[in-house]
Amino acid sequence: MVFRVINISEDVDCIEYTHSETSTTPPLFRLLRCFVNNKIDFISIAATNNDVTVTIQWDNDIWQDLCENAINAEVGNGS
Repeated sequence: MVFRVINISEDVDCIEYTHSETSTTPPLFRLLRCFVNNKIDFISIAATNNDVTVTIQWDNDIWQDLCENAINAEVGNGS
């Protein structure tokens, strides 16, 4: 499955991850939890069982690392 996160803060930037889970639900939940914990405003979320695209506005130098860590966290891990 493919995860895309598009950040439209100062410059538009996109990161894409290929994830091995069979459903987008667990990694999407972890990503959304990361956004809530960091007080991020969501712009849009589009998801199917095989593909997720999230557009955000997050002015943070390490946003890519935080997103990758959230998507790839083990189930039950509090990232």
